[in-house]
Amino acid sequence: MDETQDKRRAERAEIYTHGVNAALLINGGGAIALLTFLQSVWGSNSATVGPIIDSLLFLALGVFTAALVNPCRYYTSLYCTSTTQRRYRSFWWCTAVSHFVSLASFAVAIVLLVVQLRAVPRND
Repeated sequence: MDETQDKRRAERAEIYTHGVNAALLINGGGAIALLTFLQSVWGSNSATVGPIIDSLLFLALGVFTAALVNPCRYYTSLYCTSTTQRRYRSFWWCTAVSHFVSLASFAVAIVLLVVQLRAVPRND
């Protein structure tokens, strides 16, 4: 492998690392924001508690699956040079699916929150 390929591989790994950090940040930050909001509405408006908790579950799933990406990447790179291509493919798919589920869970959490909160009657 020449120097250019090594440099490109390192750049791709760095980009992917930033993507994982972003997935952790948006899901974790969203969960913290919803927990803060939940504290303020806990006693006053109980109709909003359910949608917030539903969204928190998806954000927690996003944090969990984003945290799975790096161990899966480690094992993918470990088996990349070995003769066991089946394990390599398994961990590659684990990495890709974990990252996708992490980002998709954030989107589902936000859409779920907005849709469910729009259905809550206002206390005007």
